[in-house]
Amino acid sequence: MPAKKQTLSNELLDHVLANAAFASPTNVHAALYTAAETATTQGTEVTGGSYNRVIIVFGTPAAAGVIANTAIITFPTATAAWGTVTDCAICDTITPGTDDAFYFGPLTASKVVGIGDVVSFAIGALTVTEQ
Repeated sequence: MPAKKQTLSNELLDHVLANAAFASPTNVHAALYTAAETATTQGTEVTGGSYNRVIIVFGTPAAAGVIANTAIITFPTATAAWGTVTDCAICDTITPGTDDAFYFGPLTASKVVGIGDVVSFAIGALTVTEQ
């Protein structure tokens, strides 16, 4: 994930430099988008057709400031067309449709998701590099 939301940047600055508390979420979730997020605006998240965000399990960050998923991430089987999925985000809630992303970025390749398709990320395929 190449970018972070402005709200997360502000939280990190407050926590690290202004001695403000930061409450980590219990879980973080992967979300899929058909139109990209930006640092300050919400993208268009997939809806319907059995879509739901899924929990991501991360390991320990590498020395280079990179962290990756340590379990396969598998979204529910699409029961309707989801459209062309272009982006992914890491969010702090399981509730779709809320602008709660921490990190976001484009997929390596867009994927047209139709009825019966399954979107998944292999172990190590979803990475975040802190810049």
